[in-house]
Amino acid sequence: MKKAIVLLICFASCVFLFGQSDTEEYRDMGGTVVIPNNIIELEDGAFSGNRNIVVVNIPAGVTRIGAGAFRGCERLTAVTMMSGVSIIGEYAFASCKSLTAIIIPVSVTDIGTGAFSGCATLRSVIMSRKTRLAPDVFKGAPVNILYID
Repeated sequence: MKKAIVLLICFASCVFLFGQSDTEEYRDMGGTVVIPNNIIELEDGAFSGNRNIVVVNIPAGVTRIGAGAFRGCERLTAVTMMSGVSIIGEYAFASCKSLTAIIIPVSVTDIGTGAFSGCATLRSVIMSRKTRLAPDVFKGAPVNILYID
């Protein structure tokens, strides 16, 4: 019975978090966030301003990370992004002040304006040369980019 209640609460949270409306927000989740496998897109601003998230795991089923999806997640230190993501929206990870490194899969074709701007500790980025970068993607981030192709 307890497992059923926990699953119901988890399901309700996922529906709330990944619902149809662009205006829905979810700011209370913390620690490690594992995006469910059935999610194909992270809405604009989905986790914006959440200061409790430390780690995010984005599965292969996600094809787009919306604009400002993780903007201002100041404690975010690690992002695992599986191949399948093709677009990282504008300011998706902007002002994630604790993010130090990220591997961007070769499946990513476009990264929006300022996607990693203001990530003051972002030092290491591994990505494809074929990925199109909008202006100011890494503005204010002292990155070294290692190209994997």
